[in-house]
Amino acid sequence: MSIWRVQPLGDDPVADYRAAADDVLAAFAEKGVLEREFALPELGEMKFPAPVAIGFHLIDYVAHGWDVAKSLGLNYELDPDLAEVALKIALKVPVGESGLGPEAAFGPVLPVAPGAGPLEQILGALGRSSNTEGALPL
Repeated sequence: MSIWRVQPLGDDPVADYRAAADDVLAAFAEKGVLEREFALPELGEMKFPAPVAIGFHLIDYVAHGWDVAKSLGLNYELDPDLAEVALKIALKVPVGESGLGPEAAFGPVLPVAPGAGPLEQILGALGRSSNTEGALPL
């Protein structure tokens, strides 16, 4: 979908991002939101129950937040409660042929060390390694 293609940055990309984030937060904060369905254009024409769509956004923010932090050489930690919820969602991300190729949202599942913490498990489930020098390209 063309809406998800990389677009040129505007004059104030930080303000543009904040506005987009505010739109998402406002949509998910509306009264009765959990009874609604959301279309996620990047996944085709399917609609998803609000809790599923919100979960998709959450895991996307966790993964890309780590990508950005790693790319900038910054530490990335999740609140333990958030990490617990995100791990449950990450472990449900489909694996297999649909998760491969240049258009895949995440990489193939990577093994993690026994006893790895929630963030490492999330990263492994999404095809990222906390042991790498850099994140996936943005």
